[in-house]
Order: sequence, then structure tokens, then C-alpha cells
Amino acid sequence: MKENFLSVKETANYLKSSTSTIYNYICSKKIPANIFIKLGSKVLFIESKLNEWLFSKGKGGN
Repeated sequence: MKENFLSVKETANYLKSSTSTIYNYICSKKIPANIFIKLGSKVLFIESKLNEWLFSKGKGGN
């Protein structure tokens, strides 16, 4: 199965939030580390894991 990745900007749009909020969530560990990967300075979110986490938090997700 091919995994779909979201940039921080795409994730912010998906969550109806700002990119700075997403970075703050990453730094404060409000978003678990297994949901995203870091490639140098770039952060990519694994869409399926993001959706699982949102569902488990009761926030829905698409």
C-alpha cells in the first residue's frame, strides 16, 4: 500500500489551523512522533496515522 504524506501546510489546512500552530504542537509533543517524519528541516505527516490519531482523539478526520 502506498502511503500518502502531507506537508505542514497541508496538515494545517486539513486541521483548519495555522502552520505555526502545527510546529508548536510538534515541539510541545501534542502530536505524537509516530505520526510524522523529519527529513532534514522538512516535516511530513503520514496521512493514515494522522487520521487514526484524530479518530482516537474524537476529532473525526476525513
